[in-house]
Amino acid sequence: MNEVTWIVAADGRQADVYEERRRGGPLQRLAERALHAEDSEQPKSRQRATVHNRFGFGRHSAGDEDVVELSEARFLERVSDALERWAKAGLYDQLVVMAPPRALGHLRRALKSPAAERLVLTDNHDRVMLEVEALRRHLRTLRGQ
Repeated sequence: MNEVTWIVAADGRQADVYEERRRGGPLQRLAERALHAEDSEQPKSRQRATVHNRFGFGRHSAGDEDVVELSEARFLERVSDALERWAKAGLYDQLVVMAPPRALGHLRRALKSPAAERLVLTDNHDRVMLEVEALRRHLRTLRGQ
């Protein structure tokens, strides 16, 4: 019995989904499942807000949270929500996530059942820009094939 494996290549701005119908077989990009950060999730600037004291030369940050990190976190929450919906719908049996370390950590924390139960492999590298065949080779390496 062949289980359907979905491979998600994500970063803080986009997530591409690929399907593998049989282990070691070809990957098919599921363009209709791709997610991209919306304009509302994109920061206008990376600069943090600062507050200038009225008297003297002191100034301090108005917040310690980086706007880029916050926008990426919102996007990755949306990715995890979509993966949960698709898992509940039974669209895939196994899940592989490839993302840079910070994004991968956020996705792993955000995934809930049943998507978290289907997670079989992770790769802490940015694979978003790879072509399908290169992604397939990385998947084989991850599996030790």
